Amino acid sequence: HQSTYSLEWLLTHTSLYASRDPNSQIPDRELWNKSNFTSNATVSYPEVSFEEAINKSSALYTQIYKFGFCFINNVPVSGPETEKLCKKIGDYIQHTHYGGFWQFTTDPSMKDTAYSELEIPSHTDGTYWSHTPYLQLFHLLRHEGTGGGSTLVDGFKCAQLLKKVKPESFRILSTMKFRFQSLGDVCLSREREVIKVDSKTGEIVQIGFNNSDRAISFFDQSLDFNSQFNVYEALKDWHDIVHDEENILSFQLQPGKVLIFDNWRTLHARVGRTTGLREMCGAYFDKDDFVSNLILSLNKDKEEQLFNSL
Repeated sequence: HQSTYSLEWLLTHTSLYASRDPNSQIPDRELWNKSNFTSNATVSYPEVSFEEAINKSSALYTQIYKFGFCFINNVPVSGPETEKLCKKIGDYIQHTHYGGFWQFTTDPSMKDTAYSELEIPSHTDGTYWSHTPYLQLFHLLRHEGTGGGSTLVDGFKCAQLLKKVKPESFRILSTMKFRFQSLGDVCLSREREVIKVDSKTGEIVQIGFNNSDRAISFFDQSLDFNSQFNVYEALKDWHDIVHDEENILSFQLQPGKVLIFDNWRTLHARVGRTTGLREMCGAYFDKDDFVSNLILSLNKDKEEQLFNSL
């Protein structure tokens, strides 16, 4: 038997450059609060250009992984163009009962706060789905009114703080199952921890909380009074940290500036009542797709560096 391997393949897969574990290439996460992005009255957030995004630049995937969010600048202001961007960023869009790529305006008749004019507290999406979306993308196409500011909170940072200052509350929220649901046009329900921890490493791997989606029987009602009291105390402790101004990034979405964030880590909110016509579009992506593109983009950078050094 005889096999032929190109020089390019050999250089790429030699033990000097190849890793047995593709995940070993992934950079460390950087947990943050507001102070990490503000300096001398200026604000600087992770961002890439539209060109970098459509070319699957490692800068996009790396910053999403490290910080839990990234802005994409100079995106054409239209639904179809944004959908094209989504299909470049991910190999596929994650479909839910809302569809795939979505585009909507304010609609009070819909049984979902996202379509309303109301303020929406910090939350993660899809707490009632068994396959919770990993990434979420927003593009504000137009807003002919006032209000509707946005915020982001690093849920991993908040969970870390909770573990430090209120360890019993952290234990409750990371071990007890809470029920979330979506009722009306659909009937979806799921039990989950608010803070999911890796059983082997102890690493915080997912945040899942939306106060608007709490079921009536939110947790085990057979608990004694003191235990139930402790659960509500834990939820209050979590609320206080998530809503601490020091942990909140505030900004206004703008046409042409897309926001994409880690829905397993980063809580988002809409601040204040929104007036006037507001048109949004966006999509969900799953974790496998994101991690694949992250590693492929890093491999591409490594190969380019290797061949440039020859």
